[in-house]
Amino acid sequence: MKSRWTLLGSILAVLLLALAAGLTQAQGPEPPGEDIGVEGGVSIAAAVDELIPVQGRLTDANGNPFDGTFPYTVWFRIYDSITTTVWLCSTSSNNLELNNGLFNITIPCDHDYLDGRQLYLGVKVSSDQEMDRQAIYPVPYAYSLVPGADRYRRKCWWGERLRSRKSLVC
Repeated sequence: MKSRWTLLGSILAVLLLALAAGLTQAQGPEPPGEDIGVEGGVSIAAAVDELIPVQGRLTDANGNPFDGTFPYTVWFRIYDSITTTVWLCSTSSNNLELNNGLFNITIPCDHDYLDGRQLYLGVKVSSDQEMDRQAIYPVPYAYSLVPGADRYRRKCWWGERLRSRKSLVC
Protein backbone atom coordinates (compact mmCIF):
# COMPACT_ATOMS: atom_id res chain seq x y z
CA MET A 1 0.00 0.00 0.00
CA LYS A 2 2.86 2.34 0.84
CA SER A 3 4.48 1.78 -2.58
CA ARG A 4 1.15 2.52 -4.24
CA TRP A 5 0.92 5.93 -2.50
CA THR A 6 4.56 6.60 -3.31
CA LEU A 7 3.94 5.87 -7.00
CA LEU A 8 0.78 7.99 -7.02
CA GLY A 9 2.60 10.81 -5.22
CA SER A 10 5.48 10.67 -7.71
CA ILE A 11 3.11 10.80 -10.68
CA LEU A 12 1.25 13.70 -9.08
CA ALA A 13 4.54 15.56 -8.42
CA VAL A 14 5.66 15.08 -12.05
CA LEU A 15 2.28 16.33 -13.32
CA LEU A 16 2.44 19.40 -11.07
CA LEU A 17 5.99 20.16 -12.23
CA ALA A 18 4.92 19.79 -15.88
CA LEU A 19 1.93 22.09 -15.27
CA ALA A 20 4.09 24.67 -13.51
CA ALA A 21 6.69 24.58 -16.31
CA GLY A 22 3.94 24.94 -18.91
CA LEU A 23 2.45 27.95 -17.15
CA THR A 24 5.79 29.72 -16.91
CA GLN A 25 6.37 29.16 -20.63
CA ALA A 26 2.87 30.14 -21.73
CA GLN A 27 2.60 33.45 -23.52
CA GLY A 28 -0.35 35.25 -24.93
CA PRO A 29 -0.39 36.83 -28.37
CA GLU A 30 1.86 39.85 -28.84
CA PRO A 31 0.16 43.24 -28.70
CA PRO A 32 -0.63 44.73 -32.13
CA GLY A 33 2.38 46.32 -33.73
CA GLU A 34 4.96 44.64 -31.50
CA ASP A 35 6.16 42.36 -34.27
CA ILE A 36 6.34 45.01 -36.96
CA GLY A 37 9.63 44.94 -38.76
CA VAL A 38 11.36 44.67 -42.07
CA GLU A 39 10.83 41.34 -43.78
CA GLY A 40 13.13 39.73 -46.28
CA GLY A 41 15.33 42.14 -48.19
CA VAL A 42 12.92 45.09 -48.05
CA SER A 43 14.34 48.22 -46.47
CA ILE A 44 12.59 51.25 -45.06
CA ALA A 45 13.95 53.19 -48.02
CA ALA A 46 12.10 50.89 -50.39
CA ALA A 47 8.85 51.30 -48.46
CA VAL A 48 8.99 55.10 -48.16
CA ASP A 49 8.52 57.38 -51.13
CA GLU A 50 11.37 59.67 -52.18
CA LEU A 51 9.11 62.73 -52.24
CA ILE A 52 8.84 65.47 -49.65
CA PRO A 53 5.37 67.04 -49.75
CA VAL A 54 5.27 70.81 -49.32
CA GLN A 55 2.19 72.94 -48.76
CA GLY A 56 2.34 76.67 -48.44
CA ARG A 57 0.87 80.05 -49.29
CA LEU A 58 2.26 82.67 -51.64
CA THR A 59 1.35 86.30 -51.04
CA ASP A 60 2.57 89.62 -52.34
CA ALA A 61 4.58 92.07 -50.22
CA ASN A 62 1.34 93.38 -48.67
CA GLY A 63 0.14 89.93 -47.61
CA ASN A 64 -2.47 89.58 -50.38
CA PRO A 65 -2.66 85.98 -51.66
CA PHE A 66 -2.06 85.19 -55.32
CA ASP A 67 -4.74 83.19 -57.12
CA GLY A 68 -4.79 81.05 -60.26
CA THR A 69 -1.70 80.12 -62.25
CA PHE A 70 1.40 81.84 -60.88
CA PRO A 71 3.33 83.15 -63.92
CA TYR A 72 6.82 83.06 -62.38
CA THR A 73 9.28 80.24 -61.76
CA VAL A 74 9.27 79.14 -58.12
CA TRP A 75 12.23 77.10 -56.82
CA PHE A 76 11.87 74.78 -53.84
CA ARG A 77 15.15 73.53 -52.35
CA ILE A 78 16.06 71.34 -49.40
CA TYR A 79 19.23 72.13 -47.42
CA ASP A 80 20.88 70.50 -44.41
CA SER A 81 21.96 73.84 -42.96
CA ILE A 82 20.31 77.21 -42.61
CA THR A 83 23.38 78.94 -44.09
CA THR A 84 24.81 76.57 -46.73
CA THR A 85 24.58 77.45 -50.41
CA VAL A 86 24.60 73.81 -51.55
CA TRP A 87 21.15 72.28 -51.77
CA LEU A 88 20.44 68.55 -51.40
CA CYS A 89 17.16 68.31 -53.30
CA SER A 90 15.38 70.72 -55.62
CA THR A 91 12.39 71.19 -57.88
CA SER A 92 10.79 74.13 -59.64
CA SER A 93 7.46 75.05 -61.13
CA ASN A 94 6.78 77.47 -63.97
CA ASN A 95 3.00 77.33 -63.59
CA LEU A 96 2.28 76.79 -59.92
CA GLU A 97 -1.47 76.53 -59.32
CA LEU A 98 -2.64 78.68 -56.42
CA ASN A 99 -6.00 78.73 -54.68
CA ASN A 100 -6.20 81.81 -52.49
CA GLY A 101 -2.40 81.64 -52.36
CA LEU A 102 -2.32 77.98 -51.26
CA PHE A 103 -0.24 75.44 -53.18
CA ASN A 104 0.88 71.80 -52.99
CA ILE A 105 4.08 70.48 -54.50
CA THR A 106 6.40 67.53 -53.94
CA ILE A 107 10.19 67.72 -53.92
CA PRO A 108 12.01 64.58 -55.09
CA CYS A 109 14.79 63.77 -52.64
CA ASP A 110 17.20 60.84 -52.43
CA HIS A 111 16.80 58.53 -49.42
CA ASP A 112 20.42 59.20 -48.47
CA TYR A 113 19.36 62.67 -47.30
CA LEU A 114 16.32 61.49 -45.35
CA ASP A 115 18.29 60.01 -42.48
CA GLY A 116 17.01 61.94 -39.48
CA ARG A 117 19.17 65.05 -39.81
CA GLN A 118 17.60 68.50 -39.57
CA LEU A 119 16.54 69.77 -43.01
CA TYR A 120 15.49 73.22 -44.19
CA LEU A 121 13.22 74.40 -46.99
CA GLY A 122 14.25 77.36 -49.13
CA VAL A 123 11.80 79.02 -51.55
CA LYS A 124 12.86 81.40 -54.32
CA VAL A 125 10.53 83.19 -56.72
CA SER A 126 11.98 84.05 -60.14
CA SER A 127 15.02 86.31 -59.76
CA ASP A 128 14.10 87.45 -56.22
CA GLN A 129 16.33 86.56 -53.29
CA GLU A 130 15.58 83.26 -51.55
CA MET A 131 13.10 83.66 -48.69
CA ASP A 132 14.15 82.81 -45.12
CA ARG A 133 14.63 79.07 -44.82
CA GLN A 134 12.16 77.15 -42.74
CA ALA A 135 13.04 74.11 -40.65
CA ILE A 136 11.30 70.91 -41.70
CA TYR A 137 10.07 69.00 -38.66
CA PRO A 138 9.15 65.30 -38.94
CA VAL A 139 5.92 63.96 -37.54
CA PRO A 140 6.47 62.19 -34.19
CA TYR A 141 6.18 58.71 -35.74
CA ALA A 142 9.06 59.48 -38.09
CA TYR A 143 11.44 59.71 -35.13
CA SER A 144 11.11 55.94 -34.78
CA LEU A 145 12.36 55.50 -38.35
CA VAL A 146 15.71 57.18 -37.72
CA PRO A 147 18.45 54.55 -38.14
CA GLY A 148 19.41 53.22 -34.72
CA ALA A 149 16.27 54.52 -33.01
CA ASP A 150 14.77 52.22 -30.40
CA ARG A 151 11.02 52.44 -30.14
CA TYR A 152 11.18 50.47 -26.87
CA ARG A 153 13.48 53.11 -25.31
CA ARG A 154 16.08 50.54 -24.22
CA LYS A 155 19.32 51.73 -25.73
CA CYS A 156 20.27 53.21 -29.07
CA TRP A 157 23.54 52.71 -30.88
CA TRP A 158 24.98 56.13 -30.03
CA GLY A 159 24.30 56.10 -26.30
CA GLU A 160 21.78 55.65 -23.56
CA ARG A 161 18.33 57.03 -24.25
CA LEU A 162 17.13 59.72 -21.89
CA ARG A 163 13.55 60.93 -21.80
CA SER A 164 12.69 64.52 -21.00
CA ARG A 165 9.46 66.45 -21.25
CA LYS A 166 10.31 68.18 -24.50
CA SER A 167 12.61 65.84 -26.37
CA LEU A 168 13.90 62.34 -26.76
CA VAL A 169 17.69 62.29 -26.78
CA CYS A 170 20.27 59.56 -27.23
